[in-house]
Amino acid sequence: MLGLKGFAVPYPVPLITSETARKSEFLRLRKVRKGNLPAVAQPSSTPSAVLLTTHSMEEAEALSSRLGIMAEGQLLTVGTAQQIKEKHGSSQELVLRLRPESEEALNQVMRDMSSELEASSVMAMLESTPWRRAAYYRPRCIVRLQLEQRGCVEASVLAEWWLQQAKGHAIEEFLQSLAGDRVELAEDFGLYWRFRLPRSGLSLPQLFQQLEDRYTVSQATLEQIFNSITEGVDSSSAQAA
Repeated sequence: MLGLKGFAVPYPVPLITSETARKSEFLRLRKVRKGNLPAVAQPSSTPSAVLLTTHSMEEAEALSSRLGIMAEGQLLTVGTAQQIKEKHGSSQELVLRLRPESEEALNQVMRDMSSELEASSVMAMLESTPWRRAAYYRPRCIVRLQLEQRGCVEASVLAEWWLQQAKGHAIEEFLQSLAGDRVELAEDFGLYWRFRLPRSGLSLPQLFQQLEDRYTVSQATLEQIFNSITEGVDSSSAQAA
């Protein structure tokens, strides 16, 4: 991410290598952007700029008036933060935090399980529900990670994941009934679930009325847009290599 801000800064801008120094510089430049450091820097009447390169979308958005996203040496997009969001954020983001599972529900699932299960037992359980099997292979699946690291998974971990996936799958089917197949699961990790929703064809009042868990609906963030539009470039480069 490239960031550009039209301020004259009357002190040398160093090459910042340590995380502590970079954070300090970030806070100082943010104060300059907000006009809270008149003694340090002022908006300049003469053409001037500070060029910032960063992987932090929060840093870029907080400090820069114009942004550019680069991948593999290609400048993919340029504009203000809002222009980039409107151009590349073709969907809304629905973020949910599920309610924790009750002790009774967990015990019900674990009733016929041993305290630890091996991979063969887990895979046999997944055969009956293809969507759970697909969830098993998604990034950050706690059940798969435990099996890969320890060769077995705790029954309590599997039971909690089992119930969370059932809730998440039901929510995904509900969203698809409202907005069609363009609803996409972007990420799930424990109680945290994030869906991409098409901007049109979705009744948000109906959505809010039906959902009982905690949610937020927002424009896609720069971080999410950056990951989305650079994904294809990175994949093409990997294949070429």
